Amino acid sequence: MHYFHELARPSNLKLLVVFSDDACFSDGTVYGNADISSCDVTHSDSHYEWCRYMWQFPEFIDKHLTEQQFGTHVVVNPHDSTQKIRFRPRRRKQQSGSTFTSLWNVELWRMIAHYWGHNEVDLVEAAYECGVVITVEYARKFGDLQFLKFSPVRDVTGTWRAVMNPGVLFRMSGRMKNDIPVKYKGKRIPSFQQRCDIAQSQLVNGYLQYFACPELLHLKPIRTVQEVYTDDFKIRDIVSDSYTFTLSALVERYDATTTEVAQLSEQLSRCRTNTIVYNPLVSKILNKDYGIETPML
Repeated sequence: MHYFHELARPSNLKLLVVFSDDACFSDGTVYGNADISSCDVTHSDSHYEWCRYMWQFPEFIDKHLTEQQFGTHVVVNPHDSTQKIRFRPRRRKQQSGSTFTSLWNVELWRMIAHYWGHNEVDLVEAAYECGVVITVEYARKFGDLQFLKFSPVRDVTGTWRAVMNPGVLFRMSGRMKNDIPVKYKGKRIPSFQQRCDIAQSQLVNGYLQYFACPELLHLKPIRTVQEVYTDDFKIRDIVSDSYTFTLSALVERYDATTTEVAQLSEQLSRCRTNTIVYNPLVSKILNKDYGIETPML
């Protein structure tokens, strides 16, 4: 939350907060969000080799970053499942989401920040001079800031907190496929319906780990499920304070009307498995957070 306040505070400084391709910026007068456009299109064999030379990772790290690529890949004919093509790549390639990608994006932002800080240009011009195309969204209000899907929101006490945007939960709900658990607490789940209910409940648990919103809790089919599905892969437990937010506060950044908030709250209260929530506010949320045009959840 400290960085959000610093970005919005008038000053004579240029500020840039980055992680991989995501960034927030301020030139002391205006502030907003920025993103490196289509950063994955540079992923090629030569780009990977250049990154490898630049950062000099040990061989075992290189192998770990690319081991998935060297597995056997299978392409199945959608019209005849018995017809399959199996192949294995011969050369390494930088893949989306790899550590190299994040490191390279940070290096690009460093070059942009250096040029921006030493010249009287805006951030887009600075990026262009460095050979980088970025998209910029200027904030009209404090809540428009977004970094790694977190935005500033007032809790029930009126204090500003950094909270994960509800678009994350809305986008994931009802879309799971491979993450639907087969077992729960060591026992096989008897039906597909129960598997989906447990998966959705664990998804909501993951979203509401460090804050509470009574309205969004309705998206959890089984209230007795307390676990987060990623418990199997967690490195350590994180102790954090928990704050409570109203739905109206969470959706304030989306220019929601009182009627839209009341309608969505009422629909969520009646939400059950296999329920489709059709609401214009859902469309506003998904459009602002992900650029998705859909009124359905």
